[in-house]
This record gives sequence, structure tokens and C-alpha cells, in this order.
Amino acid sequence: MKLVVDAGPIIALAKIDRLSVVEPLFDEVWFPEVVVHEVLAKPGLETHRIEAAMRRFMRVASQPSNLAPHLEPFALGLDEGEKSVVALAGSLAPPVSVLMDDAAGRTLARRAGLGVLGFAGLLIKGREHGLVDRVVPLMLEARARGYWLDDALIETVRRLTGE
Repeated sequence: MKLVVDAGPIIALAKIDRLSVVEPLFDEVWFPEVVVHEVLAKPGLETHRIEAAMRRFMRVASQPSNLAPHLEPFALGLDEGEKSVVALAGSLAPPVSVLMDDAAGRTLARRAGLGVLGFAGLLIKGREHGLVDRVVPLMLEARARGYWLDDALIETVRRLTGE
């Protein structure tokens, strides 16, 4: 399974030093070049962690991909990062999922027939594979470090995981 990542969830994983959860779950992990620029724009500890992960297991797609024409009307209002994630994922041989928290971007990805995971879903998947002990504390840590997470999402994850 391939994964194409958007900036937000990868930054959140880097903030809590959990990028290592991604590698064993996917055969290939891709960044569109525009997303690389987003995640490396603000120097800091997370930037160094992301750069290290890029050297180890994340690939950068330097050639831009275009959205399928039938998806263009649904991409209005999306930033270039989300559009490029869906376009790149759509250009890869299936099965492909995207890692994205933006609601409109997730809707576009589903319309494109792609699997969709968010930050919380990835942590839950990591828990199911024994890579994460508890999800909710990691979500709270990410929020404490500046990643916005809705209280309702945290409560939903708490119910789903029994934490």
C-alpha cells in the first residue's frame, strides 16, 4: 500500500516524534514537492525530524501531477498542497491512500476513489499494529504542541479505542 502525505498530519507526527509509525505501515510514502516546501518552511525540531524521515523512507515526487478533469470542480477552494496530494495519489498504481486532515481535501480524495487517513486514524492504525500503546495521549500531546485537534474528535477516538 502506498501513502501520499499532506503537510498537517506529518508535521503533527513530527511534533510528537512519531514519524516512525508511518514507515512499517506502508510500502511507499510519497510527498508532492509543494508539500515538502510547506513542511520545511518553518525551521525547527519537527523540520529536522521530517528531513531525517525523508532520507530514510519518504520519497519526493518532483514532477507535478494534475487532477483528473472530472475532479477539478470539487477542488475549488483547496490549497495547492491538498490538490497535489490527491493528484499524485491518483497517478500512482493502486492501492493508494492519502494522509490528510483537511475535510474538503478528504472529500476530494474519496471522490477520486482513494483511501483516506487522518492524523488520528494513522495513530489508531499504528496502535492496531503494536506501534503505539495509546492514541489519546499522543493526540493531546500534539495539541499541546500546537496542532489543532477538535475536542469531539478526541472524544470519538477515546470511545473507539476505549482509552
